[in-house]
Amino acid sequence: TEGFWVLMWACVMNTVGYVILTCCIAEMTSALPFSGGIYGFVRAFTLPVLGFMVAVFELMMNLFYVSPVVYTLASLPYLSGVMSHNMILVVCLLVYVFILAVLLIGGKLFWMLTKSFGVMVVVLFLIYIIGSCTYADFDTWGRGKHGESFSGFEFMKQIPLVSTLYLGMQLIPLTARCAPDPKKDVPIMMNISMIVFACISFGLITTAVSQFPGIDVLAARTTPLSPGFSRIFNLNTIRARWISTPFLFATAFGFIFFCGRQASCMAKSGLIPEVFNRTIPVLDTPYVSLITFCFLSFLLNIVIYYNEDLLRNMYLVTALSSFIVYIAALVGYIRFHHKYSSLERYFKSPFGVWGAYIGIMIFGCCFIGGALFQYDRFVSIGIILVTGLLGFLYFLFLSGEHVFSEEEKQELFKAYLVNGMPSSFYLVFLPFIFLRSL
Repeated sequence: TEGFWVLMWACVMNTVGYVILTCCIAEMTSALPFSGGIYGFVRAFTLPVLGFMVAVFELMMNLFYVSPVVYTLASLPYLSGVMSHNMILVVCLLVYVFILAVLLIGGKLFWMLTKSFGVMVVVLFLIYIIGSCTYADFDTWGRGKHGESFSGFEFMKQIPLVSTLYLGMQLIPLTARCAPDPKKDVPIMMNISMIVFACISFGLITTAVSQFPGIDVLAARTTPLSPGFSRIFNLNTIRARWISTPFLFATAFGFIFFCGRQASCMAKSGLIPEVFNRTIPVLDTPYVSLITFCFLSFLLNIVIYYNEDLLRNMYLVTALSSFIVYIAALVGYIRFHHKYSSLERYFKSPFGVWGAYIGIMIFGCCFIGGALFQYDRFVSIGIILVTGLLGFLYFLFLSGEHVFSEEEKQELFKAYLVNGMPSSFYLVFLPFIFLRSL
């Protein structure tokens, strides 16, 4: 059972990091509920360019996660034998059109579908966990392919896989504009979600690696739970793949929605062109951002169509980008904790600053595990480096003057009245203003 314990150790490591991260973000949100989320905190409490780069990596993280999810969803009819392979891109386009239609209509329809898919996903996960207990056999399936031993730093290879179980937690603060009382509602929702995610993650890993086809299926398939559902519902594996549909739709809906919101917030702050903040007046829906994100995601679907081996690379890019974002968020929390110590908080992280330092070390190890211990690491690292360089060059030479949105100004002004604005706060802008003037 070496494989099981290696994967479980990776899950424990990720879970500790995510619990600390969630508490830190919840504390910052309970004091200053920026609807821009993590990048807003990092930009306000550290360097503006660091906040901008966090926003870039967040968008890339979401883009490289949504595209494989939509492609997997569109591939289900082909895998079931009801359409030809050359129709996959057409189905991808139809999925984006459907999601865009719901998001552009907005209001009750979007939230109704989102809640429905969310409930269905949780129910299906519970069915999988409970139903799979009958087939658990750790000695046979918990070891890995050909029974090889998982020793040394082998758990580092599993970190990117396990990290995807928690993706989405960092996006909850983007709902601040929708919550009646964001200072209380968002932290409560984050902590509840964290508890649910942790319980489900450990349950899924325990049951998935203890039955056929074993631990290797988690990293080898885009719908790794299908064999288990096949046994539980007495279906063939192809039909069992359709049970993953609610999860795939919920993921696509949520991440596209949040990306549209984030791009809109970035446009308000002058980090990207103002056009991305254009909204449908009545519904406050950032239609330009949503359409652009779906278009870029569809372009990645075309790339996947001609080389499906890139699916694993895209998930790895997502993991690496998320670790960068999380480290920056924890650095922002440390600055926030020191500079705004007197600011009223409705929630306070029980781990404090020392917990943030531990979280930085954990996600630093996670990044090393994703960057150095993967077979296809060079492609992923190259994408990260190119994205970081292009993002920095854009911010340096092409973006407009850095500003704070009206919402951010109000919250920061309140913080200034209560705690006093650090004298170095405005000085961090000077080097970048100087470089742009050259």
